[in-house]
Amino acid sequence: MPLFTAETARQKVQAAEDGWNTRDPERVAAAYTEDSQWRNRDEFFQGREAIVAFLDRKGARELEYRLRKFDEHGLMRRRDASINDYRIEEGERRIVPR
Repeated sequence: MPLFTAETARQKVQAAEDGWNTRDPERVAAAYTEDSQWRNRDEFFQGREAIVAFLDRKGARELEYRLRKFDEHGLMRRRDASINDYRIEEGERRIVPR
């Protein structure tokens, strides 16, 4: 039996969107474990206090940021990622290309 139906998966994604779009760092951080580990571009940090501090900084410079996951049919429309700002040396990689 799957953990989610299509409808409950949509509800979960919508709840995540709604939480992020409050732009309330405390509310967003509460959705993560106390010891949650984050990487955002070249920043690495751990724990809810660090998440709140990061989101405070992010909110101050990204005034129009909104999280949007799905279109009206429940499909991903676009994904942008800036994940290569920090070079990961070959010996540090957990996933090695074949």
